[in-house]
Amino acid sequence: MKYFYFLFFLPILVFGAKAPDFTITDYKNKVHNLYADYLDKDKVVVIKFFFVDCPPCNTLAPYVQTAYNRWGGGTGRVEFFELSTQNWDNNIDVKGYALKHGLTYPGAGQDGGAFAACAPYKNGTFGPFYGTPSFAVIDPTGEVNYGVRFTTSNQVEFDTAVARALRVTRNTGGGGGTGCAKVFSVNTITTKKPTQIIVQDITNSGPEYVLANGSYNCEFQLPQNTSNYSVYMRCDEKVSIPTQGISTADIVQIQRNILGLNQFTNMQKAVADVNNSGTVSASDIVELRKLILGIIPDFAKVPSYAICNNPKGKNDKVANAIKIDELISKTAIPDYGIWRFGDVTGANFFAAENGSTRATDPVKFLIKTTKLPTGKYLNQLCINSYSEILTMQFSLALGNAEVSNLKANSSLINFSENNFIVDSKNEFRLTWDDPNGVGSKVQPGHLLCSFESDIKITINLGKRVVPEITSRVGTISSIVLTQAYYDQNKISIINDQKSLLIRTEDEIGEFKHTVFNLQGAPITSTLENNINISHLYKGIYFLESIDSKGQKQISKFLKS
Repeated sequence: MKYFYFLFFLPILVFGAKAPDFTITDYKNKVHNLYADYLDKDKVVVIKFFFVDCPPCNTLAPYVQTAYNRWGGGTGRVEFFELSTQNWDNNIDVKGYALKHGLTYPGAGQDGGAFAACAPYKNGTFGPFYGTPSFAVIDPTGEVNYGVRFTTSNQVEFDTAVARALRVTRNTGGGGGTGCAKVFSVNTITTKKPTQIIVQDITNSGPEYVLANGSYNCEFQLPQNTSNYSVYMRCDEKVSIPTQGISTADIVQIQRNILGLNQFTNMQKAVADVNNSGTVSASDIVELRKLILGIIPDFAKVPSYAICNNPKGKNDKVANAIKIDELISKTAIPDYGIWRFGDVTGANFFAAENGSTRATDPVKFLIKTTKLPTGKYLNQLCINSYSEILTMQFSLALGNAEVSNLKANSSLINFSENNFIVDSKNEFRLTWDDPNGVGSKVQPGHLLCSFESDIKITINLGKRVVPEITSRVGTISSIVLTQAYYDQNKISIINDQKSLLIRTEDEIGEFKHTVFNLQGAPITSTLENNINISHLYKGIYFLESIDSKGQKQISKFLKS
């Protein structure tokens, strides 16, 4: 059995020795003199040592061309050469290689003088030669940086070597141009900060440089030609509660924007595009409703946070990347915003005109629970105070009850069974928003929906959706929920317009009775079963009766 042993060496970077002059003729029959044509003219020369049939050289070829473009494509102070290390490669072979890979920088074979030009770099003068492909970077003084690392996935070391060579000038013999001419910075004006700030040649998929603290002052080296370089941010953080900060108020803001009733800032437009379509549309509203109702666990097509340059602007330009040349020339705004996708109203730190205020009085809701002849319980959900509602959202904790026969009873625009759902945690979730963005008026006793439960349950507000109502004028109200039980034949009322005579089952015990007007304000409260109503104005009133167990029954009566 044969065993093959491979030795791997890390390249040793060697400085100090001066490059010997050479003259080559490339495959286009152009003559190049290292010193006279390049170094003496304050240019930097990059030599790639290769041969035509070298497999890793062929793999690397497109990446070297990209680097050549990145460093000016021969129009600036940097020139690339490709020199064959083998005496069987002639210029015509090198030309075929260049055409195969779309290479535009000069190259030469044995008959163009490449084999002789390569000799000093293979004999140990500049350090060990470990084969092809290898790279040397020569500064204007002739100093050679030999064995520079260049791979398909990382050219940072190579770019740094070229940039370092560019900071040396022929006239000074080294050390010239050490001042940083390309100073720029970016900053984040939101409370959420980026995970990383990256500088990269995006056009040519160049290496990524991490920009620490948002500022650049030559902490790492960039090429002379930075026209394709941009700054962009990353935020890898994920939200722990996907619905936090997201509500039907955000849906209304999107509706109003689509209808042309408001104008989004760039940041608001970015966070509103939850389906990653590049525009704000009704499909984004659908995704928001699904998230609030718990139909989807989170937005599927976007990460947790949107990133936007110039977040305060209103030029409909949603972009993450900024050209660094624009930052250097101060023609670009350096501000960034990072905010949760979907949280349009929460982004009012830069759009106060779209902000909402908190109302002092909550909106009252009532659940009427009635025992049915079937033994089940009918639960009717009512809005029990006068309101002008633009949006609403809440959830109800249903305990261990099995719920069935869910019905939408409201006359609110587009209110249907699609506006509520019972989720996997047995919470009833409801969300609604006025599609016209103007709000709807509701009177006390307005029946929203109903459902049946197999057992009698105490229903409370759930914890999976923030309970809130947005009014027509934009104020946000909390919700107060009460529940009244209506067992059959528990109490009955005789109304002779002067008094209410209340009859109860003998075994029930004592009741506390309270009369309310249509606005929900208490008029009188008593333990007596005969209540004087002669002093009441004409209108509709409610009688709330609470037994010794705390169970409520509400009856409506008319004073004529």
